[in-house]
Amino acid sequence: MKQKAADKVLTPIVENIDQVNGEGTVHYSLTKASKEQWNMLVGGQYQFDKHFQFRAEAGFLGSRSSLLFSLNYRFGIKHKK
Repeated sequence: MKQKAADKVLTPIVENIDQVNGEGTVHYSLTKASKEQWNMLVGGQYQFDKHFQFRAEAGFLGSRSSLLFSLNYRFGIKHKK
């Protein structure tokens, strides 16, 4: 009984998917707006030596907040003379 009900619903869906061959259009809408008009951003970076660099940022104001930390490494590529 459950198998027949599932087949009745799913078979047309699977057949339609097979017919489009991976091509199709997805219709959607999106309303994009900022929750707050302004955000304060404070940060800085420090370079330890020619290879390592640390960066930090903090965003705040109103209901939004964010933190960013990164450690960067720069590869030294030696050129032949």
